[in-house]
Amino acid sequence: MSKKKVRLGLNEKLKGSQGTYTVRGNLSLRTWDREDNRYYDWEEWELISFNKGDVWLECDHFNREISLYEPIRMPEELPNPETLTVGERIRITLPGGSSVRAKVEEAAVGEVTATEGTTRYDVHAGDKIAYAVLRYHDDNGVMGQLNIETYNGAELACYTKTILSEESQILLFGKRLLPRSGKYSGMLGVVAMILAVIAVVVIVSFIASKATEDETDDTYSPGTDTENTYDPDGGYYPYHRPVYRPRYGNDGGGYRPVYRPRYSNNDGGGYRPRSVYGGGGGGIGK
Repeated sequence: MSKKKVRLGLNEKLKGSQGTYTVRGNLSLRTWDREDNRYYDWEEWELISFNKGDVWLECDHFNREISLYEPIRMPEELPNPETLTVGERIRITLPGGSSVRAKVEEAAVGEVTATEGTTRYDVHAGDKIAYAVLRYHDDNGVMGQLNIETYNGAELACYTKTILSEESQILLFGKRLLPRSGKYSGMLGVVAMILAVIAVVVIVSFIASKATEDETDDTYSPGTDTENTYDPDGGYYPYHRPVYRPRYGNDGGGYRPVYRPRYSNNDGGGYRPRSVYGGGGGGIGK
């Protein structure tokens, strides 16, 4: 048995734009889908009102869709849902007297798995419900839908169906009938997860690049940290201007001076690395 999802309680009063409804009872149902090889569950809640009589709320557990079913009196008896097949077309007479051809969109038999409170139908767990969905176009070309059902082959009932948005639920009954889902669903959930992964990757990449940049800035690089002037006699010698940079190694913290070599026109002595182009030196190659 699937757990109920609608936020209603027995004898609860629901005050909305069309008056006050009282929760009378509910049914838990399921039907077997041969193509998907699985059960699909839904629940139905009966509400009673002095203004509109009894209505039913249905919650589809698969897509979390809430629908309002209102009874409608048909001028002619409708066929038993158990005799209909999907795709079949039948002629029905609408309450206004017009005759239309309706297509059977759905036809199945469900099973009651649990009951709570009381409803107009005397049903119990294990009882069967046969139902069918008929769709048609009226004389003005507007599409309509009728739902017919019978419990245990007894009383036949016909309803109109209206899918209720959250705003409609609040307007009619003063509250949202389903709690907000804690899980991502559909494309919105997929997009949210993709954005979350991208955000994590960007943050990790940024931190890694900053760490690499800081590590590079705190090391000495002869190619970038030298100020050189040309010595006509060839060679280099250090210009003794200390630049303090963080010390790395096993000998403790603190700073050590780093001397930047440069060219000079003055003969300065000290360390003189061999010139590449200096006279008598040989340089690169021969």
